[in-house]
Amino acid sequence: MAQDQNTLDDSRPVDTQPITPVSGPHKEENSVSASQPPPKEVPAPYSWKTILLSVISAAFGVQSQKNRERDFAKGRLIHFVLAGLLFILTFVGMIYLAVWIALAV
Repeated sequence: MAQDQNTLDDSRPVDTQPITPVSGPHKEENSVSASQPPPKEVPAPYSWKTILLSVISAAFGVQSQKNRERDFAKGRLIHFVLAGLLFILTFVGMIYLAVWIALAV
C-alpha cells in the first residue's frame, strides 16, 4: 500500500506551509499595538465643589494622601491655584471683617 507523501495515515492532507517561529504568546497583538498607541482616556473634569473641598482640606492640613494623589493625577493646576487664591482672599476678608466688628462694639 503506497501512501502519498502529502497525507498522513488517516488520509488527511498534510500542511506543506513552512512553520515560522513566534516569539512570545502575543506576537501579532504586540506588533499591532506598537504601530498604534492606545487611545488616551480623558479624565472627567473636576466639579467646582470637588476643587473647593480639596483646597479647603489642604489649607487646614487635613487632606488625605489618596485625595492629594488624585488631585495631582487628574486635576489641572490652574483650577487649584485660582481656587486657592479665592480661598485665601475670602479667609483673610472674613478675619478682617471679624476684627472690624469686634473693634466697633
